[in-house]
Amino acid sequence: MIAVFIFLIIETHETCILTRLGTSPIKCTEKDIFKHVGQRCGSKDICDGKVVDGYCRGKEIGEKCLGHSDCDLDLICKPGEEKCSPAADLGQDCSSDYPCKSYLYCRDSTCIEYGSIKNGVNPGPDNPDLCESHYINNQRLCAEGPKLKGDIIVSSPSVRCYYSNGDETAAECGYHKDGKAICKPGAADLLSEWKNLLAYLKLKPKCNPIGSNLGLCDYGEKVGEQEYLQARIAYAHLHYYGKVKDNPECVQKYQYQEYFEALKRYNGDIRVSALLSLLITIIIFI
Repeated sequence: MIAVFIFLIIETHETCILTRLGTSPIKCTEKDIFKHVGQRCGSKDICDGKVVDGYCRGKEIGEKCLGHSDCDLDLICKPGEEKCSPAADLGQDCSSDYPCKSYLYCRDSTCIEYGSIKNGVNPGPDNPDLCESHYINNQRLCAEGPKLKGDIIVSSPSVRCYYSNGDETAAECGYHKDGKAICKPGAADLLSEWKNLLAYLKLKPKCNPIGSNLGLCDYGEKVGEQEYLQARIAYAHLHYYGKVKDNPECVQKYQYQEYFEALKRYNGDIRVSALLSLLITIIIFI
């Protein structure tokens, strides 16, 4: 029997209360057998394309298509021709109908790299992902990000969070195990996380246009195991830090699973690597 747990964050002026509303039995249902391009495809699964070496693959360059998701990784359905073609590359023309590769961004009809705009420049859209500093100031310019002044975990959402540039916000309720609130670190505090994410994009991962988030493919090719795990962790910290900081185990099973799985795998790999290094050192010494 499968049980569904529903959690509610109740925000008061005093505390953030994590409440389990209850459990309700549901019938076991058949797993999703429909697979998108880039996903692993078993013998009983239905592939949105063709199966190659156990993975669902799309149409190749020059083949007829109806939409972007018909085509293989890093390909798009070229408008006007309705044929699979390479997505726009760095410096090439792009549009909503002719998107860039998943690790690039279409700005002013040209594909650019994320994090490529220097401080003092207006990135165009209010998108800090385009700034090298990952921060946009009140003048809508890329600028050096602020630092949090004070603790990350605070007693309640009534606490104010203060930053080095004079900004202040209210703490936010996350899923903290002690029912406390979170002051999100400033952009400068998370700059190393941003650099980890940009380093992964430099590896040029190939994605299905469906489910592509800054090159972190839900369906597609994950390039470099360690780099991918670091990028997945960094993305969570940058975009919803308060929701993944110090969660109780029961919440981890139902919220942001990809993040917690990546964190567990990354920490496990680090421990294994450290152990191997220690064994090698002992052997050399002996």
